[in-house]
Amino acid sequence: MMFDPPLRLIGAGAVCMIALVVLVIVEDRARASGREVIVNMEPVDPRSILSGHFVMLGFTDMMAAGETCPALTTAPGAEGWVALKQREGRYVVAAG
Repeated sequence: MMFDPPLRLIGAGAVCMIALVVLVIVEDRARASGREVIVNMEPVDPRSILSGHFVMLGFTDMMAAGETCPALTTAPGAEGWVALKQREGRYVVAAG
């Protein structure tokens, strides 16, 4: 059974639209169930994009070498912390 080209285009568009709606709903639920992390940063020179640095983060709160992370409190409403360390040219979570 062959469908006319306009029907095929409408069907492909409908499938793409449904996939986009499902993706938005799934991402919204993931964000709603997640936790917010606020990281202090400083601006980065936008001209560095032209040199190939597409994402650069300028963290302002740094710990001194050898300084230990604060104790994590489990009290309701208490804020937690996330420690990042640089590995292979990118930042990864070290502790939290």
